[in-house]
Amino acid sequence: MRQRRRLGSLALAVCATIALRTSPASASMTGPCTATVNGHDVASLSASTPSDAIDVKESDTVAVKAQSSSAIGEYRIQLEYAGIHWTVAKGQATDNSWSRDVKVNSYARYGSGLYRVHGVSGGSSTCDGAVLINVDGQPLTTPLGLGAVAFILVGAANLAATVRRARKVVAP
Repeated sequence: MRQRRRLGSLALAVCATIALRTSPASASMTGPCTATVNGHDVASLSASTPSDAIDVKESDTVAVKAQSSSAIGEYRIQLEYAGIHWTVAKGQATDNSWSRDVKVNSYARYGSGLYRVHGVSGGSSTCDGAVLINVDGQPLTTPLGLGAVAFILVGAANLAATVRRARKVVAP
């Protein structure tokens, strides 16, 4: 019985850790740049407040643009989901700007939920910005959703086993 409680506590701690890691640190636009994601000004949005997230569907194409008052060289865009980071785009800017159309389903590898998009542009001055993107879709197809279903199934199996054992003990 104690072992089950320990496993339940461990599972709860793992879920809490994953959920907390999904909440990215607050970020603002730094450097002499402006950036938009689907027409939303990145500087006016929090990269840690879910209510500031830009809503998109899994089938959408998102327009990402950056512009600087000075020349931009290279740029890099990274996504973050549950603490996992990966680069989704990099390239060369044209003079002082760059833009890119991104197909959400090509990059939202963990399905629906909140993704943090982080962009960095380099050149004569560096610019850095981040924003939350809320990918609308079926939550049970996400890794966390599948994990929740697995925990529910394990809990139901444990309940059934406990009821069976209790009936054997009570039975004459």
